[in-house]
Amino acid sequence: MWKPTSCLLVVVACGQDDGARPRLCPVALGHSGFVVDVPAGWTVKSPIDGIYQLVGGAPAPQIIWWLGKMPTRVELRSDTCRGHQMIEEQALPGGGLFVTCKGPSAIMKGVITTKAVAMLPNGTESMRCQLETDGAADVPIRICRSLRKRVSAARSR
Repeated sequence: MWKPTSCLLVVVACGQDDGARPRLCPVALGHSGFVVDVPAGWTVKSPIDGIYQLVGGAPAPQIIWWLGKMPTRVELRSDTCRGHQMIEEQALPGGGLFVTCKGPSAIMKGVITTKAVAMLPNGTESMRCQLETDGAADVPIRICRSLRKRVSAARSR
């Protein structure tokens, strides 16, 4: 006898948003239990356990397992944006934090850069998405801001 069943179908169409901003689509960060949204055609590689490389465009943020404790809002802001002008600071779902700022780079002397960091806790560790660029920062900032847990983020890289 036929029994009705439930089915969930998720269709993601990537293309262009209004204007020239690329629409972002979710991709899993390996088996980490975390997801980020990236432009159509981008992929994720993990060359080293716990490091996730986005392939398909530049600049691209670096995404890594952070083996230390999750910083407080004040710690993340001061560690990321010391000597820089704050652009944005916000809480992310799941207890995460996001900051972005602009100012003179400590690495690239004489160059003004944009920095962004998003962190989400996962037990005693965290997932961290970060970048520093003197180029267009809109897409990588959107990628970092989209960092979130999938359904269950039990660490199983």
